[in-house]
Amino acid sequence: MAVAYLNRLSKEEGIPQEQWCFLPNKDGKYQGGMSLSPNYLSLSGYRLPTEAEMEYATRAGALTSRCFGETDELLPKYAWYNKNSQEILMISRKDREELIIISPPAPL
Repeated sequence: MAVAYLNRLSKEEGIPQEQWCFLPNKDGKYQGGMSLSPNYLSLSGYRLPTEAEMEYATRAGALTSRCFGETDELLPKYAWYNKNSQEILMISRKDREELIIISPPAPL
């Protein structure tokens, strides 16, 4: 579970438990029923990024909505999406000498 890993990182770094971003459930466990600390964004413990932080990171500093710009012509080079998802996607991994073939899901 991600929370257990994040808490372990916080513990290994010597971050005090009151600075951890997650509160255990009523049984003292970090599983179903746990919650975020009320002020988790200001705490120093490890946590997952917020949606805004993740979007900023994935844009790679670009000011456009996509890291490669706004043009739709480049989109197929970076993403598998509705317009090109009917094609079979072939991925070659030179480091493992394998070929992965992904076919689109059958229409509903």
